[in-house]
Amino acid sequence: MWYEILPCLGIITGALCLPPVINYQLQKWWQNGNPYRRYVLPAHNLNLLFRDTRLTGSPYKQQGLDAIPDS
Repeated sequence: MWYEILPCLGIITGALCLPPVINYQLQKWWQNGNPYRRYVLPAHNLNLLFRDTRLTGSPYKQQGLDAIPDS
């Protein structure tokens, strides 16, 4: 009957849902608490990441020029 495919459906659904969750946790552990992947091997890209973090608190929060303090 139709319900015989439910175990296979569960296995396939689990196999497709687990990698993003595992990847998120591994990136959070591997990149100093930052769960988002970003290519930071060149020093310039790493400096941009630190700049974005310093200015807005999160490098992935979209902010405009109004987020830069007047100093």
